[in-house]
Amino acid sequence: RPTTTSVASAAAATGATTTAAASTTTTIAPDAPATTTTAPATSPAQRLAALRAADQREFEASIKDLPSLGQLPVGKVLRLYLQDDFVRYQTQLAKMDDPARLTFAGYPGQATVMAMGQALLDQKPVPASFRLQYRDFSIPDAIGARLEVLSSPTHLIVAYDLERLGEDRSVQYIQSFAPVGEEGAVKFYVKGISRLSERPTLDLSLQARNFTELRKLYPAEVRDYLQPGLALLGLDQGWLGVDMMAAWQVFPRQWNPPPELAEKLPPLVQQLNAEDRADRLKAARSIEQLGSDAVLYLLIRQDRTQLTAEQNSLIDSLVAHAGQLDPRQIDQLRSDKEFLLDCLALESQPLRTAALNQLNQLAGRPLLFDPAAESAARQSQLSQLRKQLLAPATTRASFISGNFED
Repeated sequence: RPTTTSVASAAAATGATTTAAASTTTTIAPDAPATTTTAPATSPAQRLAALRAADQREFEASIKDLPSLGQLPVGKVLRLYLQDDFVRYQTQLAKMDDPARLTFAGYPGQATVMAMGQALLDQKPVPASFRLQYRDFSIPDAIGARLEVLSSPTHLIVAYDLERLGEDRSVQYIQSFAPVGEEGAVKFYVKGISRLSERPTLDLSLQARNFTELRKLYPAEVRDYLQPGLALLGLDQGWLGVDMMAAWQVFPRQWNPPPELAEKLPPLVQQLNAEDRADRLKAARSIEQLGSDAVLYLLIRQDRTQLTAEQNSLIDSLVAHAGQLDPRQIDQLRSDKEFLLDCLALESQPLRTAALNQLNQLAGRPLLFDPAAESAARQSQLSQLRKQLLAPATTRASFISGNFED
């Protein structure tokens, strides 16, 4: 009886990754010599798509029976901020002892969340246990990414996993609140494993007294490994790296609002002046549910000169968390080389182009950076620019949540 073995099908069944240029099928029959035929190899793009689809199906199946919270703004579910040199968290979710699934306005992935019990952190009530897991399968060169934030009154953990065809990478930020300031209160691990050889590609183990010290001692590691994970949900904005709301205010001409926003927003802004207070608050909630694009529109596009005091008051409350900049702050950021270099790492090509033009003016010469290049090429060019433009002992005004500290 003939026996058939396919390298490609075996790899697919076990989830293994093959690197052969072609799959080989060998057929062995009684009293006959073995014959070998060569079939076209599965391309890397096809393998990537298959693995991504399989992972996405598995994740979606695992959460399909959970109760749904629908679509919520990220800020309603989780906000990270820096206080007393430690990363803190805040959630507006009510107590929920069982996990639920949800999506976020303006983000492609799906998430699960759980907020159990109640405790005090800095004299403020917070869930005794909080867990958010977000999965994103839209990253072009990755199988998928997972961001997980777990917190309690004593610990905060940020875990970020990125799966690619060639490497699995795991990033962990582990913070202990007590005893405050003790050596090693913050631990930072980055591990990389080759999917081909299963050998380590990266192994970092760092520690500090607090987050501020970690970022001061290891700025490149925080920027290159922790920030991309938090950026999956915009959780880095305002305290770590570039605040996107600030970047668009510095370069407002580069932003083009989604076409549907111009249709949905004006009637809601008009309704902010309704006679019935319930109608005004309903309109404000509807604007909030439109996500960050609506807030940005109100910040840099909305003409507020003809609005009533009630409309302006409600708009102020809607944009308060975005950190509205005044002209002095905008001018300062346009001259801040580190801020502009950070803008070169953003996902938005128009922002990268605008930041590069501004850096060229400050440097007085064209700089070697291609805002349209692939991610790996941009990272390499940006690394060289940082070495050229930032002296090791450079001090700068730090931008935190829209405020400047000299």
